[in-house]
Amino acid sequence: MKNTFLWSRVRLAALPLALLLSACATTDNAARLADSGRCDVALEVSLSAQQAKQCRQAAQQGDAQAQYRLGMAHVQGELRQANLADAAKWFGLASEQGYALAKVRLAEMYFIGQGVVQDDDKGLVLLHEAAELENPEALFVLAELYRLGEYVEQDPDRGMQYLQASARYAWDPARALYGAFLIDGRYVEQDIPSGIHLVKLAAANQDPRGLYFLGLAYYEGKGVLRDDTLARESLQQSAEQGYLAAHIMLIEFAIFGIGSEASAEQAMALLEQAVESGHEKAIALMDKVVQQGGEQPSLAQLRLSYYLFQAEHDSNRAKANLAILYADREGEFYDLAKARAFLAEVDASGDPLLLARLYFLAKRIAGVNEANVFYQALAAMESAEAYYVRGMIEEEDKKYAEAIKLYRKAAYQEHPLACRALGEYYFYGIGVDKSLYRAEGWFKLAAKQGDLTSQLYLAKIYETLNFPSFFPLDDAYAWLSIAADNGLAKAQSYRIEFEKKHALSDAVKQSAKSKAKRWQQEMTKQ
Repeated sequence: MKNTFLWSRVRLAALPLALLLSACATTDNAARLADSGRCDVALEVSLSAQQAKQCRQAAQQGDAQAQYRLGMAHVQGELRQANLADAAKWFGLASEQGYALAKVRLAEMYFIGQGVVQDDDKGLVLLHEAAELENPEALFVLAELYRLGEYVEQDPDRGMQYLQASARYAWDPARALYGAFLIDGRYVEQDIPSGIHLVKLAAANQDPRGLYFLGLAYYEGKGVLRDDTLARESLQQSAEQGYLAAHIMLIEFAIFGIGSEASAEQAMALLEQAVESGHEKAIALMDKVVQQGGEQPSLAQLRLSYYLFQAEHDSNRAKANLAILYADREGEFYDLAKARAFLAEVDASGDPLLLARLYFLAKRIAGVNEANVFYQALAAMESAEAYYVRGMIEEEDKKYAEAIKLYRKAAYQEHPLACRALGEYYFYGIGVDKSLYRAEGWFKLAAKQGDLTSQLYLAKIYETLNFPSFFPLDDAYAWLSIAADNGLAKAQSYRIEFEKKHALSDAVKQSAKSKAKRWQQEMTKQ
């Protein structure tokens, strides 16, 4: 179960191994690891030739501190060039003498498989040994392993015990994370003042995670007065140290004008910095922001800049989005020639939804013959998604019989939206005889796959039919609650009306709660 990204995730940023090792040593609360002896040069200071000679002599004579410092010198390339195998040798010798930091560094090398043969079990043993010696970094890493279930059986409670211990030893990453859990009430009982105190302590030492959580607290007004300017400043300091979550929040701040004026140019500059730093997740998160953000001018300009940025990297989806953007007659970027040019560049093979979007666009700006090229590409595909989007196309042309056939093919492959579409056809009587019983069957297939709208439909059907032996009212309330609790606005407002209309007994509410919990667990297992 090798996970080479584990250590970088625990340490807050995906950095090269040598940088990770040295970054730990220069933290304020561990800045000078060597406190005495003949090899006491701090890690942020490169060894001179004379100091290296002294360290080597002391290490060869069995000085654990010198062995550790010599190992770090090999990692950091202070002795001509980096030599991870030699580093592992010196860490091993220091570790055998009970030097906790050497155990942590060697554990890291075993997890990642650099300088030694990758061995998770040896890494875990070393971490536990270092934790028994009360090393705060080892305690923090074990906290994350047990919380996340990485390399060990997941045990959040044990993880919190390690995290608390690490925070007590003033390890800033632990202070920041434990503080955030206290603020949110995750894993531990909520205690916002104590959480803010810990986060501020970590942020004061420039810990990137502490700065991020402090910025989040200022933005949300949790435990502190809301202040967008202070939020932005903390996030900026965190992002400058490579913390991706802070970087993404700054992009959103630039888009929506939080803490300063909205700026599409600044948002794009931040995105490019994130991508250049190797934060590939920035693209996916930016996609979400661009697609769901809204219609303010800064976002419109951002969409154009972002799609052009992606198109330069040969993104077919970006080229398609540009074609659609330029083809919008009511949009500020309307340019039919550019729309056609980008449409011609798109290779949407293998992407049914994109093919459908391009079909509708081509039909509007180029003609039926050009649109049919995309439809034929769809027709050659036999996936559930392809059948579903072809059904959408037939439905758009009001060819309901053909749409139903295609939706059925997709539904037989358990496509939730196709199941919902068939449910709606029977619910409203479109192209078929109206039948709440048949609608119920299709909606239930979609609802069990987590489709919130189908869950709301089920609640309405059960309330309408209200045959206690077949469709008890607690079933209606259970499905309604699942949809509402998962954020469907229509379900939330309908639940209020439902509760006013039906004087639900405590027994019905309890039954509905139990069913909702069981059904959600079943959906999670699928």
